[in-house]
Amino acid sequence: MKFPVDAREVNLFGTGKEAKPVAKYDASGSRLDGQAVDDSGRLLVTVSLMLAIGDDEVSLINVKVPAANAPALARFTRVKAVGLICNPYVSGGKQSFSWSAESVSATSEQVMSTPAPK
Repeated sequence: MKFPVDAREVNLFGTGKEAKPVAKYDASGSRLDGQAVDDSGRLLVTVSLMLAIGDDEVSLINVKVPAANAPALARFTRVKAVGLICNPYVSGGKQSFSWSAESVSATSEQVMSTPAPK
């Protein structure tokens, strides 16, 4: 079962990592050549984000989005996600979550600057 997430109620931040193509699999779970597409035929990529929950919990999540809707996101930049979906599942006896969104974009707010290299 997929759960829509009100992205206005969570804090999302960029990690500064490049978006990566989503691998393509067949119905049996075997990996195929090429890149996964959504139901509309759009290529999918995974965007790495930080999800801040409350004042003291941060999780790294990977969100699948159409490639055309996945801009580069600087580290610690606040991110807006449209159509954010959480899909809980069990694999190998462990509970996990997959995430998807229609689009992600940086807001103009950066909460922390990245330290300059020494």
